[in-house]
Amino acid sequence: MLSCTQTTVVPTLRVSSSTKHLDRYISAVLKREGIQPSKRSEDAEFLRRVHLDLTGKIPTPEEVLDFLKDGSSNKRQRKIRALFASDAYLDYWSEIWVNWLIGRREDGDDRRIGLTHWVRKALAKNMPYNQFVQELIAADGELRENGAGNYIMRYDSSPVFLTSQTTRLFLGLPMQCAECHDHKTEALHQEDFYGIAAFFTGIESQRKGDIQTIDMVGNERSMDNFLITNTAENAIWVERLEKQVYPFFLDGTAYKGPLRKKREALAQWMTDKSTRISVKPS
Repeated sequence: MLSCTQTTVVPTLRVSSSTKHLDRYISAVLKREGIQPSKRSEDAEFLRRVHLDLTGKIPTPEEVLDFLKDGSSNKRQRKIRALFASDAYLDYWSEIWVNWLIGRREDGDDRRIGLTHWVRKALAKNMPYNQFVQELIAADGELRENGAGNYIMRYDSSPVFLTSQTTRLFLGLPMQCAECHDHKTEALHQEDFYGIAAFFTGIESQRKGDIQTIDMVGNERSMDNFLITNTAENAIWVERLEKQVYPFFLDGTAYKGPLRKKREALAQWMTDKSTRISVKPS
């Protein structure tokens, strides 16, 4: 029987500035809410938690024993770095991100396979989050060269579908209700929804042969390759509003840039740390 009980000696460590920043933020919230911080986790508890968080699996008995025997002061940091560098981390978090991006579809779906390959490569090279979002939203070119385009193709290049998914996932806004009517509980109007949808107009795709690849279980696979391009379309007709709606950001600013660069501008606005969402109240 493997015992996971031992007394943890809290080591003195050099703490990074980013860690200190997070600690200050968490401490402030706990103090504000009157919550007593939990005690430091035991080594075995930490190991189980970090394995589940980063790989979706518990550590093996051998990994637990090795970790408990390790007396070095930085073993937790080393374990975290090792897990981030593992295939198990890439497999697990690629699947999570693809599920967030396009939902839980069949593993044999072309868009899922292509997007999973792209996400895995992005995680492997530690792509910055703002670049990750920008490359997905503004994706164009051939899927053979740019797997991020599978996000666009998954929603059939539809401005309505792309608006609902993109704003929910990357802005945390439940805008899908505003597709049909002004939102009942949020200060979101139909015109706000279609102002974002207008950024996704003018996306065209053309089939360009096949892509030879490997599916998620290691089998060779031939998938449709598409070329995604942007036309100079500048508005979306909204039947319910009986008018054309032109692209504008959720701070009320109208987009005045090149029409073929609309999605790039939207992606940059969405990932800019200075962005503020300010919609008109009902």
